[in-house]
Amino acid sequence: SCSMRAENGMGAVRIDYAKERAAEILENLGEGNLVGVMEFSQEPRIVLPLSDDPAAAKSAISAIKPNYDPTNFLAAVDAAQKEFDWDSKRPKEIVLISDLQKTGFAETADFKLNSAVNLRVVAVSDDVANYGFTDVGSDSSFHQPGKQYHLLGNLQNFSNKEFPEVSVETFVEGKRIFASTVDVKPEISRAFEAQYHFPATGSYRVEFRVDAKDAFETDNVRYHAVDVRRPVKVLCVNGTPTTVRYLRETIYLEVALNPAEMGEGKGDTIFSPRVVDPEDLQSINLSDYAAIVFANVRSLRSDVIERVDAYVRRGGGLIWFLGDEVSIPRYNEYLYAKGSGVFPAMLVKEEGDTTDIENYWTVSDFDEDHFITGLFTDPTKGDLSVARYYRRFDIGGLEEAEARAIMHFSDGRPAVVEKKLGEGRIIMATSTADEAWTDLPRRKIFLPFIHRCMLYVTNMSDEQSGSNGFLVGESVRLDDKAVSVEKPGGATSDVGDTGVFSDTDVPGIYRQIDKRGKTISAFSVNIDPVESDLSQYTAKDIRSIILGTRARIPGGGQQAGPTSNREIWAYLLIALLLLLLGEVWLANHTPA
Repeated sequence: SCSMRAENGMGAVRIDYAKERAAEILENLGEGNLVGVMEFSQEPRIVLPLSDDPAAAKSAISAIKPNYDPTNFLAAVDAAQKEFDWDSKRPKEIVLISDLQKTGFAETADFKLNSAVNLRVVAVSDDVANYGFTDVGSDSSFHQPGKQYHLLGNLQNFSNKEFPEVSVETFVEGKRIFASTVDVKPEISRAFEAQYHFPATGSYRVEFRVDAKDAFETDNVRYHAVDVRRPVKVLCVNGTPTTVRYLRETIYLEVALNPAEMGEGKGDTIFSPRVVDPEDLQSINLSDYAAIVFANVRSLRSDVIERVDAYVRRGGGLIWFLGDEVSIPRYNEYLYAKGSGVFPAMLVKEEGDTTDIENYWTVSDFDEDHFITGLFTDPTKGDLSVARYYRRFDIGGLEEAEARAIMHFSDGRPAVVEKKLGEGRIIMATSTADEAWTDLPRRKIFLPFIHRCMLYVTNMSDEQSGSNGFLVGESVRLDDKAVSVEKPGGATSDVGDTGVFSDTDVPGIYRQIDKRGKTISAFSVNIDPVESDLSQYTAKDIRSIILGTRARIPGGGQQAGPTSNREIWAYLLIALLLLLLGEVWLANHTPA
């Protein structure tokens, strides 16, 4: 794994030194033994099954290369002992060859080493000093062209050694934009900041680098992807026209979509809303907007309905909020249209009393796997059940419309419904966008809820909401329009039907490519910063940890004692060589 790329403090790279130690053990192995070879990082992998061919074992070992994955010692040792023939009474031995990094040891509760197995631990490194970047990012989750942003990096010293005159640099698309020299004090982290104006829209590769005066060069560079976009235009249709801005049905939507400038489109925000009255739709080019939000609109003209239908089928997003102005007959006949229209449900009746504040509904169930509601499975992101709904529409006809509820009230009735129509997506809430029927707009969850709805109907992926940083080995949900991914180095991989990309095996910048060969967006992949901590156990410590979990497995053979000159090596069943390629690093989603 990744830490085996580091120097070992004895003038060699750890993986190379480990191969040498393994070769020496094979040279000293007597005839008549079976030997197997296993490499492991996060998951163990048999490189060579048990055989009586030492030459094949040597060849298998020489071909092993380090990767960037995390490590689990105990999972590997457990997998190794399962390779033994437990019906045999011959001695059994596992030889663990590793840098013994502390972060590679998880809980031992589910692990038991058979008492018939002898464990030999071979350390391949000394403690070495190291520093590395633990985090990089930006002061904004959304970037517009021509504006200045701060690119941020954090450099940490993981040892008690001081590193004087460390050179720190920041690059954008290979061009150096920042350079500084600092002293990195023992066990201290240093933050760095570079200012940059992104000149145009597009995806940018950002790198933070330090010179390689420590033992581990891999963590001396860290990557960050920046997608520079113009704000997404959203059309908000106010169902109760008024000249008083704060009386609009859409006022809370405006604030949520553009909190910086309250709907004027001047803020540094993903969305730029424009508020119009229903009659304005006749003269507006709908294709100029990524999404349309209807807030308590009584009805729409037949020609506007046709244009909205075509707009959605071509990929436009649609969000419906209801209210007391909504005409049930016209919605059901022309917008629901027996399930084929742009409204995803059939309206049955209004329910509830806004003057009775003691009686209300709350959301008690939601789809944990949906993009919109899945965010709220994390309690720190908000609690959907806190909002109170005093009035709502009872709905039906979801099956005919091929729609489904993604949020339910406490009595099981739908609260929010989704439908896909052609290339477009539709979301419908059974209550209002303002405070007329619910206190949701005054709750903290309103802003993230509206943003997730908007990101969903506009087919914008997580990276456009600020989450485009991943760790090696993590899966990435791609933009719906992506057909391939360009990996670091230029190789491309086709995107499967799942829309999830898992081939994130190396650090760097990955670019999502559409069918025209254009870059849609980019995301970064880095090693886990925990990997930079090269502190390690001694071989004695490891034996104590693993042997302390001994248990006699039913059907297991006799316990093997320590290796000595009295052992009859001709009867040794196996010396199973475990080559550790790295240490575990923990899951870390730092949003960009």
